[in-house]
Amino acid sequence: MADVSKHEPDRVVAGDTWRWRRDDLAAEYPATDGWALTYILLNETGKITFTASADGDGFLVDEAAADTVERLAGTYRWEAAVSRDGDRFRVGTGTIEVQPNFSAAETLDTRSHARKVLAAIEAVIERRATKDQEEYTIEGRSLKRTPIAELIALRDRYRREVISEKQNERTARGLGSGRLVKVRFKG
Repeated sequence: MADVSKHEPDRVVAGDTWRWRRDDLAAEYPATDGWALTYILLNETGKITFTASADGDGFLVDEAAADTVERLAGTYRWEAAVSRDGDRFRVGTGTIEVQPNFSAAETLDTRSHARKVLAAIEAVIERRATKDQEEYTIEGRSLKRTPIAELIALRDRYRREVISEKQNERTARGLGSGRLVKVRFKG
């Protein structure tokens, strides 16, 4: 059996086995006394619920790959609770990222928020290049467009964010930031 984490991980992958232990609950809520440990993961797209298995006095989460394969990627808030005979006690909360199942995906938009917004702003600017009106009214309904100067300012802001992301990604891969550093030597 692979190395088993002693607590909930920060991230898991849909389509992989999810496995971790909770032996720290054994003293107060031993599984051998009938306590059950249940996890609930929630986010804006859905809810995931599963129950850990009793493993001695502790608990083992062992969600099979076949059970996690259809789970939606995203960041979830989680709650762990033990229950027995009508009693229920929360024993942990946190955040976990469910990463996408590459084997089940046809495509995956991995762009950051800044990259998505930059692309959307640039698309608006391109479409607007052929229109001269910022505001018009038809049959009592009016439409006001964002002034082109504001769109350009937003585009420039998001361009800076994307450049910063790219520099951070390069640095994380050990390639340096890609920025030019000028040095002057005095002689």
